[in-house]
Amino acid sequence: YKWILCRGTVVERDSARAPVRMIGIHSDISERKRAEEALLVFRRLVETTNQAIRVADAAGRIQYVNPAYEQLLGYSLAEVAGKPFTQTGIVIEQQMLVNEILDRLQQGGGWQGFLKLRDKGGREFVSLSNIRSITSPDTGELLHSFNMFVDYSEEIARQDALEQAVAREVMEESGIKVKNLRYVTSQPWSFP
Repeated sequence: YKWILCRGTVVERDSARAPVRMIGIHSDISERKRAEEALLVFRRLVETTNQAIRVADAAGRIQYVNPAYEQLLGYSLAEVAGKPFTQTGIVIEQQMLVNEILDRLQQGGGWQGFLKLRDKGGREFVSLSNIRSITSPDTGELLHSFNMFVDYSEEIARQDALEQAVAREVMEESGIKVKNLRYVTSQPWSFP
């Protein structure tokens, strides 16, 4: 099917004010409707994901945050719009890391890793962050950056508890003190 936009207007009326002549146009707006639908799908995706998303302009000023961001950090879009993203949630002690991330963004790249954040209430947590640049296809100039992240604190706590349990078990069974555990692979059979 096609979407057709119809526009018309009366250009002449008789003495009783009834329309005598009209002109109008019909335009195929199917492409525009498909683009609007694609944008709607994208918007729903961004607004319903459980990953927090922050979008900033080339100068690093926040332009958009999704509902997951608002819930995780406690800041509404109205509170952070126009502010530098480096001043909303990032723990100050990580300034060298933040500078490295900013350099990568300016070069059209990105960064992924653990970033310590602080919510509006002061709670610090570790996020698994994926920060990327959006550049002009023509000039390579930085246009926007975005950060998609989740609170990774519970997973880190689970990993720490598992490492402590393994170290404790090895110590109890063999008397060997284990440090700096590293996961290599798993085995398909049980090991006594």
